[in-house]
Amino acid sequence: MQRRLWKKWWHLSRILHPFPAFYVGPDAAADEENCLLGLFQKPKYIFLFIGDGMGTAQIQSARFYKGTVENNGAVTEGELSFTQFPEVGSVTTYDSTSFCPDSASTATSIATGHKTESGVINMCPWTRDVPYETIAEKLHAQKNYKVGVVSSVNIDHATPAAFYAHQKTRKNYYAIGKELADSGFEYFAGGEFQKVNGDGTGPNNHEIAAQNGYNVVTRQADAATLKAGAGKTLIIAEALADGKAMNYSMDAAAGEWQLTDYVRKGIELLDNKKGFFLMTESGKIDWACHANDAAASIHDVLEMSNAVQAAVDFYNAHPNDTLILVTADHETGGLTVVSNDRDFTAAESGIEYKYSPTSHSGTPVILYAYGAGAYNFSGVIENTEVFRLIKALLIDQQK
Repeated sequence: MQRRLWKKWWHLSRILHPFPAFYVGPDAAADEENCLLGLFQKPKYIFLFIGDGMGTAQIQSARFYKGTVENNGAVTEGELSFTQFPEVGSVTTYDSTSFCPDSASTATSIATGHKTESGVINMCPWTRDVPYETIAEKLHAQKNYKVGVVSSVNIDHATPAAFYAHQKTRKNYYAIGKELADSGFEYFAGGEFQKVNGDGTGPNNHEIAAQNGYNVVTRQADAATLKAGAGKTLIIAEALADGKAMNYSMDAAAGEWQLTDYVRKGIELLDNKKGFFLMTESGKIDWACHANDAAASIHDVLEMSNAVQAAVDFYNAHPNDTLILVTADHETGGLTVVSNDRDFTAAESGIEYKYSPTSHSGTPVILYAYGAGAYNFSGVIENTEVFRLIKALLIDQQK
């Protein structure tokens, strides 16, 4: 409590000083007023972006690439939409059994406020017999928020699943798909189910979703025609790549929907006066880093920045009611920038990158926050605090 009060007074003191460039727009006075209101407003529109495997180096490499390309090869860094956010924190990622965790346990921590074992989704560690309720489920049930889950990888992959499923192992793909249909959440979009047909003896995951009242859309043209009021919707990307996930951003064809398009469609379908929660995962950052592919990682971080900008655009229309959080579940690959003295053509710049392993590391990740209540998310925190801070803002303090 004392820490929270101190932070409020600290932020109030900042208001008496010039605002950072991020806040200064055509009407600087209005920007300052909106920022001041943001200290006291409780959000009703929550965007949570998770860059799977996106550590500090993944972000910085994208900034180096962007700045270098935009400045004709000069050594400089560019800005991403979220690196301009005013509140920045550092998040620990260890789980109950490992300092180098996986996406199932770390997403569980973010979604539920509980640590568990690697490979487990929203179940208690060791006995794996007690399910944990997610922040998405709480907001859906207790505040009647609409909920959306988006991922550039399979929609039943560990990170998206951690917001609606409860399984002893992340590999229970068919069961995870059934939980998706049972969740009642209003919007899902991403890659194909990994075991869409299960063991072949029952209905497939598409059929189960349809039986539960979902519009199941598998063609981009049909997704584009969806309008507000369409009802519960599941969009499976039409263009699928390795592992039935969406394409890497750098491989996407012209006009092919990417993460930003699914976020914009989610906003259109979820927008309402009551409120919504939209979790978006850029999952192929992790896949790229497992493959030690810096170029693919860079372009997927840049695409995630574009998707975050769609949320910022929404914020600009709802400045006192919107909170945007951008973080990662863990870092993948131990990425470092080692030189810029040779042509690294894969990333279209003169920057050379080096990976230590091909697996996850235990380094902390960054959390960026902007909007109503954002000041709560700065400093060094546990990943479980992301859940608790959202819950404190929206549920614990409700009248």
